[in-house]
Amino acid sequence: MNFFKRKSKFVIAFSMTAVCLIPFASNASSAKFDIINPITGTSSQELASQSKETYEEELSPFPKFTDGIMPAIIDVEPINDVNEFLPEEPKPETDLTEIYPKTITTEEILGLIRRQKDTYTIIDLKTGIYFNAVRYGGNKHLDTEPKTAADSEKLKSINGNSWTRRAIAVYFKGNFYAASMHTMPHGNGHVSGNNYDGHICVHVTGSKTHGGNRVCEQHQGMVAKSSETNISEILSSIHEINED
Repeated sequence: MNFFKRKSKFVIAFSMTAVCLIPFASNASSAKFDIINPITGTSSQELASQSKETYEEELSPFPKFTDGIMPAIIDVEPINDVNEFLPEEPKPETDLTEIYPKTITTEEILGLIRRQKDTYTIIDLKTGIYFNAVRYGGNKHLDTEPKTAADSEKLKSINGNSWTRRAIAVYFKGNFYAASMHTMPHGNGHVSGNNYDGHICVHVTGSKTHGGNRVCEQHQGMVAKSSETNISEILSSIHEINED
């Protein structure tokens, strides 16, 4: 069938990529065709009286061409989190969460902590209990006493009265030193009013016993254990160490 010989009007509709044609004369031999904008429904005849710029804008549902080039349609994925495009915060260059007690020789610590004058702090690495202490005497290791009655109670709470060697950290003037002690009071004492009868022994690297003048392997084992222990977690629970 020849559609152009029909007298009735017809419309050929296209999708978004086309326009519509419609005859507006009943005489097929002299039929003229109009262009219909499929979006607005406006015909070219209706726009004939308008300016050329307005006519072209109404005629096409697509973006205008610029210099003969049709603008590209870019599929842009929506941004869900703007933080994805922000620079990352710089990470610290050093890890400050690891603290290990330093090794120190007997000669060094005897010259550092003065007899019956300086206060230092002992931290038991197994329990986290700490107390202030005073060097009573000793020339092969530190003969040590709790400084006050409250410090004596802390010492007794660690393991009672026992010869068992324990890994400890000695804190003095901003430094932690690897050491070992027992909790058995023996011999004489010097500090008055501390409610502690006698003293305990604190060994560091190379320390010897006073009686036999020999290195105690049990003490040295605990000194080595202390030097290999990260005490940062223990220290986090200690709000303040008072050396006065």
